[in-house]
Amino acid sequence: MEFQEIWQSATFVLDANILLNMYRYPEEARRQLFTVLQSIAPRLWVPYQAALEFQRNRLTVIAEQKKRFSDVREVIKSYRTGMISELEKLQLKKRHSSIQTDELVSALHQKITDFLANLDQLEATQLSVTDSDPIREQLDQLLKEKVGESFSQEEITKIYQEGEIRFKSDIPPGYKDQKKETESKSDIFSYGGVIYQRKYGDLVLWKQIINKASQDSIQSIVFLTDDEKEDWWWINDSQGKNKIGPRPELVNEISRAAGTKLFYMYNSEQFLKYSKEFLNTNVTDESISQVREVARESVRASFGHLAFRRLEFVAEKCVLVWLKKHYANLSILENERGFPDFIVCDPESEKKLGFEVRLVRDPLHAGFILRDKKYRGYYEIKEGSLDEITFVFVTQDEETASKTIQIIRRNNSQLPPCVNLIIGVANLENEDDLTAEFYPLAEFNRDVF
Repeated sequence: MEFQEIWQSATFVLDANILLNMYRYPEEARRQLFTVLQSIAPRLWVPYQAALEFQRNRLTVIAEQKKRFSDVREVIKSYRTGMISELEKLQLKKRHSSIQTDELVSALHQKITDFLANLDQLEATQLSVTDSDPIREQLDQLLKEKVGESFSQEEITKIYQEGEIRFKSDIPPGYKDQKKETESKSDIFSYGGVIYQRKYGDLVLWKQIINKASQDSIQSIVFLTDDEKEDWWWINDSQGKNKIGPRPELVNEISRAAGTKLFYMYNSEQFLKYSKEFLNTNVTDESISQVREVARESVRASFGHLAFRRLEFVAEKCVLVWLKKHYANLSILENERGFPDFIVCDPESEKKLGFEVRLVRDPLHAGFILRDKKYRGYYEIKEGSLDEITFVFVTQDEETASKTIQIIRRNNSQLPPCVNLIIGVANLENEDDLTAEFYPLAEFNRDVF
């Protein structure tokens, strides 16, 4: 009876990840989720913090989906080139009388050509960051006048002060995000005249939910989120990890602060599954499965991103050690809030040399990174902010560095004037080692290419 009441009268609060995953779903799964949301449209609400995070990450997710095409294309081309090269090394026509690979290579070449042609057609229809955004337009229509107001700077600052105390005692939500400050140089940002800190984002969102519940005397709330961290969910570890529901501390807090009687949490899979039972929706099992896999993949990618940011942080420290040794007599500015990461200043010549550090784990991506960043560097030079920019590609082992060097040389990429590239190795295993240094293995500039 309680669940039936929830689905008939509760306010459904949407997290940013629910909105962002709309760009990752197959078309039919997205359509079905939109249909379910539209059926409860009068009872939908989005906290300002969730809307802000959606806006800040929307183009990144669109670009991420678009980039998958080039990633697939590069993997396939690399596989084809590598296989043909390895077969040629065997010199079978000269050294073996019966092994013939021409037919295999020809058939494989045709299959790959057909696949890449189809991939090009699919990519032409894929949403790009410069296109009009029909998904955003649908969300705007669905959520018109259903987005909360922002807190003032004074209110935000008080929440951050409270957050420091809560995080030390592991009081949910958000304490799992407290490392974000060291993992990302973009931890602090401003919007609408208010300065935000990413690590307190979940706590701000939670306070906005409580504020909404208190102002409107909301008796039952369902929070829809694909966040799986234990600072939101009550997780039972007895027979594998099972999410029982929201953390009891959250239920108690919103009850005390706003008088809310029922507070539930669903992920997108649960939401669609239960909608069939309580709203009699026509959601297919296939769509539920697809939504589940997208949510899991986005969570895995999020954890992977955090691990990657930690490695990037250590890579930057290693390069800084190298810079201090290499430019011992010059001033080195750590540019914590912008591009590039470090600026070496020569007071005598008044020259400014920029160094942008990029961690490379997949050599195939090195060319994309360079292509995306080199003209940003050249722009800074043309504008007079820098006299020279050097991109420092840091790898974790010599094998990755060697492959990265080969790919850069093979691509024969032209660098703009005063834009350089250094590829090297650093030990990134211990972020507390303040003496770990970056070791250059190859240097490229416009005269080399």
